[in-house]
Amino acid sequence: MAGLHKSQHVSLCKVSLVYSASAEYSNCGENEYYNQTTGMCHDCPKCEPGEEPYMTCGYGTKDEDYGCIPCPSEKFSRGGYQICRRHKDCEGFFRATVMTPGDQENDAECGPCLPGYYMLENRPRNIYGMVCYSCLLAPPNTKESDLSGQGHLATALIIAMSTIFIMAIAIVLIIMFYIVKTKPSAQDNVVIFSEKEEFEKLTATPAKAVKSENDASSENERLLSRSMDSDEEAAVDKQGTPERCLLSLVHLARDKSSTSNKSTGIQSRRKKILDVYANVCDVAEGLSPTELPFDCLEKTSRMLSSTYNTEKAIVKTWRHLAESFGLKRDEIGGMTDGMQLFDRISTAGYSIPELLTKLVQIERLDAVESLCADILEWAQAMPAPEPAGTS
Repeated sequence: MAGLHKSQHVSLCKVSLVYSASAEYSNCGENEYYNQTTGMCHDCPKCEPGEEPYMTCGYGTKDEDYGCIPCPSEKFSRGGYQICRRHKDCEGFFRATVMTPGDQENDAECGPCLPGYYMLENRPRNIYGMVCYSCLLAPPNTKESDLSGQGHLATALIIAMSTIFIMAIAIVLIIMFYIVKTKPSAQDNVVIFSEKEEFEKLTATPAKAVKSENDASSENERLLSRSMDSDEEAAVDKQGTPERCLLSLVHLARDKSSTSNKSTGIQSRRKKILDVYANVCDVAEGLSPTELPFDCLEKTSRMLSSTYNTEKAIVKTWRHLAESFGLKRDEIGGMTDGMQLFDRISTAGYSIPELLTKLVQIERLDAVESLCADILEWAQAMPAPEPAGTS
């Protein structure tokens, strides 16, 4: 009986020691480890600026190989327990000049916008408000001072386009004058085609011009205008007499007028989309793309697919979006759609505002508008946080 009591006493002592050690470990903080020799919690060794922790230390435990390693050349750290983070990509992401290059201890500092870019007047008060945007996307009523001194390129483009427009009008007037002057009388209106080949050459429909793959801006305007109105052009009857040229010129003048009105509507819609984009950047700050509902991401992925536009328009797809994030060709080749890209950039630490900014930079404002609307609807449907109970 004495031996039985002694063994039970030893077992109780072991259990007590286990519970005691467990309690001691649980008392240590996030950056503390339990020292069995002293029986107390000690602070984990801090890293110097330009270094980051290697292995784990905290909440009572510490790896034997725990230490500090220097940051890679493209990253920096303030020291302590911080991990190394990427330098700001001033030219690639912010479209701005580099004021101070980053090193292992400090982040890069960005300067004014690059030539041809400007900052939004009502920009969000965070890091995403420092992103510069193309002057080509600036609303028509934007003041020259709002372009931060980078509007010279836009002014040159406006002058060039005005010159081309004036020259086109002059050419049209010359052609109309020549047609009216050389118009035959009623008795000479009959045209006899002696050869079938010449008749087919005169009545052949001109081949459509091949669209340039780099003209993403015009394709983006067409995508936006397609949702604004669907008026079709009136068909012109085929005629063999010179009056057909006059009818074509009349329809050309009408097309120019409708194109001007449509361009004004597109610029106004662009401004509305950019305003909604700035609002969503505040709502979704710090959230990763994969935190959005699956239906929202799947819809955006379909819009960025190469088969989204039924008219085979050449627009920027999810592959162009992946290149804007700096992914290599072999990484992009291993993906099949935008859903895998969203998962990849979320794993890399990018947020929803960064995704929207990249979509604006590749001029997919239609995808920005759709995604912003889904995000705002999702944010409104989210339950409001319950107020903390008073003790």
